[in-house]
Amino acid sequence: MDSTSTRFSELDATLERLVARGVLTPAQSAEVRTAIASESKPGATPEERILIDRPTISRSTISGRLGEVAGYLGAVLVAASLVTLVAQRWEELSGPARVGLMAGLGVIAFGLGLGVALRAGVRALREHAHAARRRVTGALLALGAVLLGVAASQLVTDDAWPGLVGSAVAFALLVVAHYLAPSAITEIGTFGALLVVVGTGTNLMVPEDVRQWTGEGPPPSRWQDYLTPIGMALTGLVWAAAVAHRVTLTAMATVLGLATALIATITLAGQEMTRAGGITVLAILAVIGVVGFLVWSEWPWVGLTVGAITAGVFIIVLDSGAPAFAFLVAGIVLLAGAWVATSLGRRGPNGGRGRPTGDPRVV
Repeated sequence: MDSTSTRFSELDATLERLVARGVLTPAQSAEVRTAIASESKPGATPEERILIDRPTISRSTISGRLGEVAGYLGAVLVAASLVTLVAQRWEELSGPARVGLMAGLGVIAFGLGLGVALRAGVRALREHAHAARRRVTGALLALGAVLLGVAASQLVTDDAWPGLVGSAVAFALLVVAHYLAPSAITEIGTFGALLVVVGTGTNLMVPEDVRQWTGEGPPPSRWQDYLTPIGMALTGLVWAAAVAHRVTLTAMATVLGLATALIATITLAGQEMTRAGGITVLAILAVIGVVGFLVWSEWPWVGLTVGAITAGVFIIVLDSGAPAFAFLVAGIVLLAGAWVATSLGRRGPNGGRGRPTGDPRVV
């Protein structure tokens, strides 16, 4: 082997070590290879081409992924068997037995995840080299949080409060889980639990006579119909604007928050008694999407504007009694909005990808 081949082999090994230690991500390593390719002479040797084109997957990465897959498969099999056994005996179990079963399983799952996280170290667990262990740990912690939330809801005797208590317990534990082992599972679980907290909490704010109205007699005041959709929309916007840039997967968190805000508002506009207010909120969302893109230069905010305008136009035209025309107009608006979003994305800072946020070692 000549000196050039030796030099590139050593550089290849160095890049793999840096990725394994978490100093570089696979994407950053690929950028180094691309830079070498752009600076190399036209008559590159085969060893140079192999270095440039070879994906950055080390043996430790492969073994970690295999272990992660095996862990997921084992967990699925164990969970499936437990669910089957519990479902067969659920009706026969007393209330305390159900609480004890859910709490016991939750403590076991959360305790296993907590033990792994503390043994590995919170800072070390965030490194790319421990990505597989972090995701498995996050799954265990998230499962334990959900089970403990269910157990807590079973302890509440008042029929109106179990959902709020259980979701609040799950949300608090999921926040801890995401701090210890940040992953997509813990991030989605935290946001989902927060939505349940907001949904059940706003529902409890509705007076009893409104919740129990059967349609007979004069309808009570309907301002309460706005509570849950508006609460969900505000939660989604706050999550996308304030929380998404402080968690690991910023893009996913932004999309989840804005999609929740849009769906909640469409639900509001789709009801006859709240249609005018819902369309007004859709218009506000369209403006918020433009402002969000100007602030963060991220494409999901443009998507919010396009979605809000398309939904608003569709509902207005459909309400006029022309469903076919409504689909046509909404399609035209959607195509025009997609073209504008694409143009803005290309011209925006960083190619429309937004600012890099989060810990680059956590992937």
